[in-house]
Amino acid sequence: MEPSDFDPKWWSHKFNGPGLRYEVGICIRTGDIVWAHGGLPCGEWPDLRLARNAIIAALRPGEKIIADRGYNDQNFFDVPNGNADLQKKTNIGET
Repeated sequence: MEPSDFDPKWWSHKFNGPGLRYEVGICIRTGDIVWAHGGLPCGEWPDLRLARNAIIAALRPGEKIIADRGYNDQNFFDVPNGNADLQKKTNIGET
């Protein structure tokens, strides 16, 4: 395979090199994988864009996803704040 020019669409700032972005959803009660989507270029597909492209459309009315701070859309994501939300996380896992 011949070397090619750099294309920023593949660049992952996290790995400081090329990469693919995937979205994997885990059930907080069982640990089972309940959602998988992706294999898209890191540079063109940040976390929130990837989520808006697929998983948000699969949510039921009023349903939210627990995610990290990369998902800053309060309409669809609940972003726990470390130990300050420990009780909230515990309650969600018990419902």
